[in-house]
Amino acid sequence: ELMGVLYETDSRYIRCVKPNSAQKPDQFESGMSIDQLRYSGVFEAVDIRKQGYPFRYKFAQFACRYACINKGHRYRAGKRDYKAKCQELLDVNKQEFQDVVFGKTMVLYRTAEHSTLELLRNLALETVIPKMQAVMRGHLAREMKRRCFKLRDGIDAALRKRNDLDALIAAIDAVDPTIAHMKKIFPGVLPLNLEKGKKHRDDLQKWRDLEGVLENLLQKDANDVYYDLAEATDRADDLRDIPQTDKQIGLVEEAHAARANCDRGVIDNEAKDCLAVLDPDRMQAVVEKASTIPGHTSKELQEIERLLALEPIEFVQLEIKKAEEMGDERRRIHRTIRYKELYVEKHASEYYPFSSYDNLRNPMDYAKASFMAKFMGAEKKASQMLTYTKAASITSLTLITGDPQKVKTAKLISKCVRQYMGEKKFQTPDEAARQAVQLANANGLQDELLLQVMKQLCENETESLERGWHLFGYALLNVRPSEEFEYYVHVFLRKNAPENDYKRYTALMNTLEFGGPVASVSEAVRIITEGNGRSRFSISAEEPTGPSQ
Repeated sequence: ELMGVLYETDSRYIRCVKPNSAQKPDQFESGMSIDQLRYSGVFEAVDIRKQGYPFRYKFAQFACRYACINKGHRYRAGKRDYKAKCQELLDVNKQEFQDVVFGKTMVLYRTAEHSTLELLRNLALETVIPKMQAVMRGHLAREMKRRCFKLRDGIDAALRKRNDLDALIAAIDAVDPTIAHMKKIFPGVLPLNLEKGKKHRDDLQKWRDLEGVLENLLQKDANDVYYDLAEATDRADDLRDIPQTDKQIGLVEEAHAARANCDRGVIDNEAKDCLAVLDPDRMQAVVEKASTIPGHTSKELQEIERLLALEPIEFVQLEIKKAEEMGDERRRIHRTIRYKELYVEKHASEYYPFSSYDNLRNPMDYAKASFMAKFMGAEKKASQMLTYTKAASITSLTLITGDPQKVKTAKLISKCVRQYMGEKKFQTPDEAARQAVQLANANGLQDELLLQVMKQLCENETESLERGWHLFGYALLNVRPSEEFEYYVHVFLRKNAPENDYKRYTALMNTLEFGGPVASVSEAVRIITEGNGRSRFSISAEEPTGPSQ
């Protein structure tokens, strides 16, 4: 029974060699180790083995391993006649293999023959293996290309359907199992349209998710789920560039209709409409209407409340921009005029008195320009620089340097002003007024002309005051002040214009800016004297400010 068990085993005898007598690691006693090998008969066993045939292969193994040593030889032995093939490969080779022995099932040989066979085999493999590798690599690359093209075509077919999410998911999911183990050989090699397919899949999935949300919301009352419905429809609007199914299109249309027709939706739509045109009256009405629904709010209503809380001048600036966007010229003019009024109200102290104008000549320099200043006193002349005088101006009121001719023209403008106002006799006063305007516009002295008239209106208690205001009105209809000086003129009118005439004179400035000049002095005087204080370029703060109809 015991022997039966032993025969069933494939036992091995292991002889342990002690490296040292101390039985400690990392210590090796060569003499002790050799003695153990000698006394155990290992050397004798090796000698016995060497005297025999230490290398033994079965015929099939030998033929398979060494058939390659005869490069280009076609073996004549039968396909399964491995012994004949082994004999042929040794006979054909030019090396000496007389000591190779053939047994019944194996080829037996010693070290010398083994070394020769292995050398020949290695030399053959150096030639054969690169060729085999090239063939295999080419095959793998072509196979990988074939699989990638197949996957690419599948993804393209799904993309052409545009809104078929299931087909696209199937095409993308097929990538990993199709490429399989080859992704280790070709890391990072994938179908070129895979990323495009994944992005489109994610987009379609957004619609699939939204579809479920819309179906759920549409089963409920729109007023009860209004905010969720609004969020869902806004998301649908954001996704409108992504292809949808007919079902999804129908759901979105139904959701938009439900949102628009419920009480809260009606208010929000009105809020969007009035925000689009920035109509303050409608905006205020929408806020009041929204207050009837407790707790209702939306981003449109919040924006309206923010806009209505702005300073009037800030809101008017937004109205001007909106009018320009809409091409509403009438509203743009209306709001621009209102902006100037509000700006003057807010910054009047910065532009009064007009003696603070930066481009004004220094009063002492003005006085010293007169030869008589040495005798009369420069201080007196300087104090009269911006107040009414019958005498002609000594020099220009604005600062002019390096251009004597321009200074001379400024003095001529002063002369024309005095001629029109009657302080210097002239047969045709209207001609003097026209000449003053022509000189100012031709020589860039618009501010100079307006300053000359404003000077003659200050502290003027003579009969010429009325004609001075007529001249000022005519100048405002034909001469545009510089951007910096314009607000000085507005504030001057606000502080000094005859009672109830401030709007009338500012309307003259607006007529020139938005309409055109009035060349006729008599027509200008008629507008000033016969008007009722308003023109098509004068406005009221109470007027509607929405879009023009």
